[in-house]
Amino acid sequence: MVENKLIVVVGATGKQGQSVIGKLLKQGYSVRALVRNPEKSTIPFDQKVDIFKGDLSNKSSLKSLLNDAYGLFFVLPYTKESVEYGKAILDLAKNSNVQHIVYSSVGGSDRYKKVDHYNDKREIEDYLRGINKPYTILRPVGYMETFSNPQSIKLMTGMLRLYLDDKSRFQLISVQDIGKFVELSFTNPDKYLGEEVEIAGDELSLNDIIEKINKIKGVKLSPMRFPALVKYILPKIMKQMFVFYAEDGWCADIDSLRKANPELLSFDDWLETSSSYEV
Repeated sequence: MVENKLIVVVGATGKQGQSVIGKLLKQGYSVRALVRNPEKSTIPFDQKVDIFKGDLSNKSSLKSLLNDAYGLFFVLPYTKESVEYGKAILDLAKNSNVQHIVYSSVGGSDRYKKVDHYNDKREIEDYLRGINKPYTILRPVGYMETFSNPQSIKLMTGMLRLYLDDKSRFQLISVQDIGKFVELSFTNPDKYLGEEVEIAGDELSLNDIIEKINKIKGVKLSPMRFPALVKYILPKIMKQMFVFYAEDGWCADIDSLRKANPELLSFDDWLETSSSYEV
C-alpha cells in the first residue's frame, strides 16, 4: 500500500520516464513530472500527472519541484550538461524532505572506465552517494526497443558483428521493465534502499536475436555487412560503446532479477506481447 505517496519524475518525456510514470500510477502513486515545455509534452498520462514546468539549466525554476514529495526518480540523456544537471537535481534533493531517490544510470558504469558516457553516469552516482539521502541506483543494460524495426535491427546487428562473434552474449531489457524496477524500488524500500543493481531481462547471442525476430515476426532479416574500415570512422561515443561490448559487456544476474520481478520480459516475451516492431 503506497498511501498516495508523491514521486517526482525527472526525464519524464523519454521512454524510461514514461514507463516509470505508467508503473507508478498503476501502483497508486501520485506523480509530478518535470517538463520543460508542457505545451509540447508527449506524456500520455497528462490528466493523471501533475505537470511541473521547469528547466534543469535554470535552478530557480525548480525551487518548488520537490515540495511534499516522498520520492525522486531521475534519468538524464547523454549530453555535455548531464553531470551539471544531475548535480543540480541532487542539490535540490539534498535540501528537501525527499525520503528515497532512484537514479537510472547505465549497466557497467561501476566498473568500466573507457566510455565517456559511463564516466559521466558514474560521477553522478558518486555525487548521489555523497548527499546523505536514501537512494537506489539501477543500471539498465541495452534496450530491447532498439530492435523495433527492420532497419535498426539490420544496422545494429551488423555493427555489433564488427566487434563480436555470432555467439557472443548480449544482455537486453525492455523499457517497461525498467519502469517496473523503479516502482519496485519505491514500493519495497527495505529491499532496495542502498542497493546498486544492474538490470536485464534476457541474454542472447547475435544469432539468437536475428533468429527470434525472424521466427516470431515472420520475417527474413539478416545483419548489414560493413567493411572493417567502418570501425575506424565511427563517432567516438559509438566506438567506445562497441568496444565495451567486446571487452566487458553487461553482467546482470537475470535469475535473481526474475525472482524479484516474475513478470520480467524475455526477448521472446517482448517480441510477442510488447514489441512495437513495425515491418
